[in-house]
Amino acid sequence: MSPEQLPWDHFVVGVNYWPKRKAMYWWKNFSADEVRQEFEQIRELNIEAVRFSLLWEDFQPERHRVDVRQMNHLEKVLEIAADLKLRCVPTLFTGHMSGYNWLPHWTLDLGDNQTRFPLISNDNVINRYVKPIFSDPSMIEAQELQARTLAEAFAKHPALLFWDLGNESSNVAVPEDEETAMRWAGRMAEAIKSGSSSALVSCGCHSEDLEQNRRLGPLTMAESNDFLCMHGYSVYASWAKGPLDSDVCPFLNVLTEGLGRKPVLFEELGICTAAPGQPAHYEDLATRAGVLHQYFASEDEAGSYYEAVLEKLWKVGSLGAFAWCYGDYDDSLWGAPPCNTHIHERTFGIVRADGSLKPAAEALRAFAAQRRPIQRPAPERLYSGMEDYYRELPHSLIERFRDFRAD
Repeated sequence: MSPEQLPWDHFVVGVNYWPKRKAMYWWKNFSADEVRQEFEQIRELNIEAVRFSLLWEDFQPERHRVDVRQMNHLEKVLEIAADLKLRCVPTLFTGHMSGYNWLPHWTLDLGDNQTRFPLISNDNVINRYVKPIFSDPSMIEAQELQARTLAEAFAKHPALLFWDLGNESSNVAVPEDEETAMRWAGRMAEAIKSGSSSALVSCGCHSEDLEQNRRLGPLTMAESNDFLCMHGYSVYASWAKGPLDSDVCPFLNVLTEGLGRKPVLFEELGICTAAPGQPAHYEDLATRAGVLHQYFASEDEAGSYYEAVLEKLWKVGSLGAFAWCYGDYDDSLWGAPPCNTHIHERTFGIVRADGSLKPAAEALRAFAAQRRPIQRPAPERLYSGMEDYYRELPHSLIERFRDFRAD
């Protein structure tokens, strides 16, 4: 799909959303009034689109059943968005979120958790084996059921922008090979389009899909996705010049388009912040994967970071950018996952937990107000020399990043 065929005609500015007082427990404790209040603030910031995740366990508690109560909640969210002239990106099969894997019981089997992330099911952290969700026939059929059911139910809804096939799903499981990945993506896209022929489909890939071959990157998603999505955080990129390197996201956008040969929406970018008025600093955080030397930017630094990254993403031809995320989490959530162990997840918001604006929100508001036309880069810059990219990692990424910065 070319940019001219998209349902938006300018660089779209969006935000990823979990309620400030609910986080991942939103759907279990749904409040339409809360959603409306927070969506109103999002719209006041000139933001046009909201991406949110359909926690897999909540929307499909049993393999053969999509939960009607949660579908009603989703309908209410879409109605609120339509009233406010916001467009929505529901993310299916979530899955991986904020340092944990949240999965329904029927996706699990006997054996140890083989992922590097703690696993939550039925609100408990457990040690179980994750079934091969990209190849097990029962898992494929279950995902097709969810995709088709939701697409049919909301086929004509004016608030729907596109469907996302997952959030950084290679953090939950890695397909056995490229053919398996392509077949899974194709079947999910087909299920959505069988329910809504005009629906657009993409998939929330992330920078680790470019740092190693997890077989869920641009090469395997491009055939079935209408356009590509990428997530990237300079604070987590070992090859960046620092935690606030504003070249990381635009480079990942260019690299993704070069590999997949389709335009790219930058679906997640952001930075966690220190407390209001406090200086930037590092903290060592213990995780299942080891100690994380985590940077917390000052709020002013984060505002400048957003300003720089948005400008550079527009210049390289991105279709748009979605901030991670709407709000800092209320301290009532700090005793539960993910905030109890991943304390940096508490403060990725563009607004504080009390609803006051951070400088990042002001940067987004100013940029979004401009409604800039989408720029298209020269194809020769994007598509040359990509054939051996994965075979030559990590040198291929590092060398291309060096060349990108030299331009």
